[in-house]
Amino acid sequence: MRYLPKVWFLLTLIIIALFAACSDNEGMLPSEATPQSQVAMRIFPATFTPDPARPASATPTPNQQAHPLSTDTPQPEQAETLAFILTVNAGNPTLLAKTETAVNALTSSPTNPFPPTATSTPQPPLKAHTWEPEPILVNIEKRTMFLDYPPDLALYGDGLLILSGESEGFQFQPVYTHLNRKKNCKLLNTIDQLGYLDYDPSTYNPRIDVHASVKLDVNAWNSTQGEYLILWDFIDAIPGVVACDDCPPNPQVLPALKDTYHLLMNYTPGGMKTYQPDDLLIFGWEHSYDEPDLPVRDWPLADLPLEEILKTYQVIYPLDSATLSTSELEVLLENLSSGFYQQGDRIVEVFIRPLWPHEANNWNPDIPDTLECKIIDGTLTSMP
Repeated sequence: MRYLPKVWFLLTLIIIALFAACSDNEGMLPSEATPQSQVAMRIFPATFTPDPARPASATPTPNQQAHPLSTDTPQPEQAETLAFILTVNAGNPTLLAKTETAVNALTSSPTNPFPPTATSTPQPPLKAHTWEPEPILVNIEKRTMFLDYPPDLALYGDGLLILSGESEGFQFQPVYTHLNRKKNCKLLNTIDQLGYLDYDPSTYNPRIDVHASVKLDVNAWNSTQGEYLILWDFIDAIPGVVACDDCPPNPQVLPALKDTYHLLMNYTPGGMKTYQPDDLLIFGWEHSYDEPDLPVRDWPLADLPLEEILKTYQVIYPLDSATLSTSELEVLLENLSSGFYQQGDRIVEVFIRPLWPHEANNWNPDIPDTLECKIIDGTLTSMP
């Protein structure tokens, strides 16, 4: 019994040391804290700038839960340790609260990889969603008065992703892949966290009258569909600056639109393959200028006279894979690119591009009844 006071003294020292260890991590930067303290630390912005791109109900307050710094899934040994600490600290409210914070940090939604700016759309916590998908989930394309561009990116409800591979001179080298459910959701989750699913297209208001725009549609659990006049000219411009004597001030492009545009225009997942379209869209007009050095080629399609293209302006030309071999198709496509062609005495500037599946008359997509995106699917880790 004479050793009992010494035992209690040692236990008291151990308890004091544990309290000191817990308090030492408070106030540390993430880089200074221990791994256990990192999972418990969260970012609480002091203020948020209201943004018309997201409704007020979605604007978080400093008291609401922000995204955790750690995105790691808890390992079995971590879970056992946390469960043990929860049991030991059950009688101490202060320690219990700290431990529960650590558990929540390990099991809540992943960190948004895009840090907010002063005008960013406030980002709600990532949530799970189940919905009936549209045939087209994501579509971004340029629109002009004279040239009919293919979508730069089209993501379909069955996971088919097609990129135009556009180069100069109205030339295209389309590629495709099929995104699995997780990769599909990672892209949609990222668009959601950038704020575009709550973006109000009317906030982009350039005071110009032109027939050139970017069409950007996203149809997920929420939908935002917008057409933005010559967005490519203003996407990185300084708002309010007047670029020329007769130009109106540059419009403001909110981060939700700007970041989503950059994301989709640069998105290139792995495993892309050359896309073989079923149809081509061919259109053009007669070239009447006297240019002796014009690079003119003979028109290669005997079954489609240039005269017919000029009459109808646009012709859908099927690539009949049943009668043409793969090599013949490759040769045809190689010789059938946008440019100047001659047939008889006529010279026609012809524009040729692939048709995407949804642009064909007989499109009948096989879309699943429901799609599900989970919190664990996460977001893309960085902007392309």
